[in-house]
Amino acid sequence: MSVARYDKGSVRGEASMTEEGYIRATAVVTKTGVFRYRNPDGTVRRELRHPMDVLQEESLNTMKMIPVTNGHPIGRLVNADNSKELAVGYTGEIVEQDGEFILSKLVVTDKNSVEAVKEGRRKELSLGYTVDLVPEVGDYNGEAYDFRQTNIKYNHLSLVDLARAGGEARIALDSSDAIQIEKEESVMAKVKYKRRDGEKVEMELENKDAEAVEKLLSDMENLKEEKARVEKEMESVKLALEKSQGEKDAMEEKVKDMEAGESEEKEKAESEKMDGIINDRVKKRVKLEKIAGSVLPKEAVEKLDSLSDLDIKKEVVKIRSKLNLDDKSETYIDAAFDIAIQGVEKATVKASPKGHTQSNSDSEMPSADNARKRMIDRQMNPNKGAK
Repeated sequence: MSVARYDKGSVRGEASMTEEGYIRATAVVTKTGVFRYRNPDGTVRRELRHPMDVLQEESLNTMKMIPVTNGHPIGRLVNADNSKELAVGYTGEIVEQDGEFILSKLVVTDKNSVEAVKEGRRKELSLGYTVDLVPEVGDYNGEAYDFRQTNIKYNHLSLVDLARAGGEARIALDSSDAIQIEKEESVMAKVKYKRRDGEKVEMELENKDAEAVEKLLSDMENLKEEKARVEKEMESVKLALEKSQGEKDAMEEKVKDMEAGESEEKEKAESEKMDGIINDRVKKRVKLEKIAGSVLPKEAVEKLDSLSDLDIKKEVVKIRSKLNLDDKSETYIDAAFDIAIQGVEKATVKASPKGHTQSNSDSEMPSADNARKRMIDRQMNPNKGAK
């Protein structure tokens, strides 16, 4: 089964500060041998980290360029979803072996994390990784073990407080995850805390009680930090909402202005389009009446205003082609009209304004303005003068 493990580590030699304010160090992140782990239920198991498994190149490569975090993540491991939030630095590209120890370079770039290390609030390192745990009873260098770690894959290196509390206390451990403990642990442990009056007090308790108290104190401190963080975020959210509302109001006003402008433009465009349609129809009507005026007798010309375009075409066809158009379709009548006026349209266009060959006079010929008025009147009163 694949489980998570959190091993202790330490800085080898002195850490250094860069000109940028970063911390650079070489760390002993883990080692080979038999490790003791405390499970979430308080039980302890002994696991062998055999050199054959720990020193595999494939395994060591997973330790290169992994995130350094300020405390272990609540979600146990770092991934693409939370690395941006959690990473405060990275391990190096070189992983070295020194006897039973594994060494790695690291750099801490986050300002708050650098300050926590400098002030001693983050005193230890803890390597987070996953393993396949295989039941195996044996003895390694005089130490008994019950399980063997295989398929070791490193995930992150954390800056933590004392291993009994602090960073580890915030890990959301699954039932099979465990934290490394030292083989020798003192029966009693000292706990420091600050009273309400601000005075620091130190007391000595049994390990299990000390752990519980330290966890409680750590949780209380975390709650204070979380409260301050939430209050700060709420203030930021409030300011963001106020800004967003202002931007929304401004956008709504802009949209209203744009909609008003678009409405005016639309009405103008529709009006221009309608004018174009009417003008086109007027031109066609004027042309039709001119052609009819050159063909029809005077008494028929005088009645053109009361006739529709189709009726005028029928009258012209009757005169020119002597065809019976009863029950004929509009398409048929249009075709018959086009045939009937062949030669007439050209003659009408070329005719001199002062020397009409038609029987009707210039005053009887339809003008564009008059034709437009008559067309609009016909559209407004479709039944007027219908034939």
